Amino acid sequence: MEDSEGRPTRRKARLVARDFTQIEGVDYEETFAPTAKIVTIRLIVAVATSLGWPFDQADVDTTFLWADIKEDIYMQQPEGYVDEQYPGYVCKFLKSLYGLKQAAHLWNQLLSKTLKTFGFRQLMTDTSCFVITDQDVTAVIMALFVDDLLIGARTAALVQRTIESLKSHFLIKELVPAKWILRIAIVRDMDAGATILHQAKYIMDMLSRYGQQDSAPDGLPYSRGD
Repeated sequence: MEDSEGRPTRRKARLVARDFTQIEGVDYEETFAPTAKIVTIRLIVAVATSLGWPFDQADVDTTFLWADIKEDIYMQQPEGYVDEQYPGYVCKFLKSLYGLKQAAHLWNQLLSKTLKTFGFRQLMTDTSCFVITDQDVTAVIMALFVDDLLIGARTAALVQRTIESLKSHFLIKELVPAKWILRIAIVRDMDAGATILHQAKYIMDMLSRYGQQDSAPDGLPYSRGD
């Protein structure tokens, strides 16, 4: 994984299921999992900036491994981890696993259910956005993008309380100020009361992918209003 400047932040190794062997109706059914709309992300940033709220980012470790699985699914023992006493045995899934077709769906259901037990209300306009209100005023607003959590709240204590509640159910990585989400860099100036969203790294990556990084820049046509 990389940050907004392209520097590696951590490296991952995953055991992944071979989902191409799954059969619909036999070992999976629902697969849909909603994620936060970009307009929701921008709305949280705009609201937090205008009200002077802190907005932070955290993610859930080993996301897809938390949800229970109801289907009977088996897999061969992973290479390098074969039980010497029972080399011919196979493994049965008790939890979801990366690569399963229903993994994202099961995780979304589990996280949504957990947040509702904390008092969060799921928005109808974006089912990946949850809010907590007190005295009819929004206190905490959270957007979910798979394992990424963007949290804005009236006070830093409310953000921390939300994270502590999540830690009672999941393994949460360190809470940090939001700087990089969905390939969008977030630059905040608390003194000026301003936040800038940009995709400079994404643009440079695209130029590099298509061999256009040395091309001469040119302006885009737009209406000047004159």
